[in-house]
Amino acid sequence: MSSSRAGTTCTGSTAASVTVVRPPTRPPSRLDHHTNGVRQSGTSSGIAHYLFHASVWYAGKCYLADLFVDAEVRRRGIATAVIEWVARDAKEHGFPGLYWNTLEDAPARALYDKVGKFHKGLIHYAYRRDANQTSTQR
Repeated sequence: MSSSRAGTTCTGSTAASVTVVRPPTRPPSRLDHHTNGVRQSGTSSGIAHYLFHASVWYAGKCYLADLFVDAEVRRRGIATAVIEWVARDAKEHGFPGLYWNTLEDAPARALYDKVGKFHKGLIHYAYRRDANQTSTQR
């Protein structure tokens, strides 16, 4: 990882070299939402949104809310490099546990299965505001 005027350059395990650019008006801080642009060869190629937060059972957590890489430059290691960059950034700020969610049939699952740990058996719940629904209705 090396510093540059535009941001931080990182090379992922698949050898993609990208520059992660923080907005100049929002330096990183604890318990804050982060939005970083991703550039490769001077061209915008993606974006990552992530949030640091406390955890009841573990050290601080980092939730990767969004990771987008332009379709023109996918499958070149950019997403891997960005995930690794976010993981380092989170650890440096005291939030070493990086996690994210995705759909079962998401095209990015192949990448996520390589770089992440799948927690079989976990079920995602979202609060249901309509109290008249039964637990079997979805």
